[in-house]
Amino acid sequence: MARILTRLKLVQELDQALARGHVLIEAPAGFGKTLLLQQLVQYRPNCHLIQLDPTDLDLAVLQARVEPAIHTGYTVLLDDVHEVGAGTLAAA
Repeated sequence: MARILTRLKLVQELDQALARGHVLIEAPAGFGKTLLLQQLVQYRPNCHLIQLDPTDLDLAVLQARVEPAIHTGYTVLLDDVHEVGAGTLAAA
């Protein structure tokens, strides 16, 4: 069974960066971005992770998924942004 490494220092640095504003995490597939975000959700209170998929190309669908977390004051983490394409998010 594979052991999962908790990257507490990286999670803490990400938490501090989010306190100052927006953050973009970019790395090749398999480098642990999703795992890092999952660990951040456990570490940071009021944080909500949304895994995007092709249905989120419809802005109404995306808005319905994101809006509840925003209205509760949660920090919203979007994973798999490549699923909706750069053009869609730029238009939003």
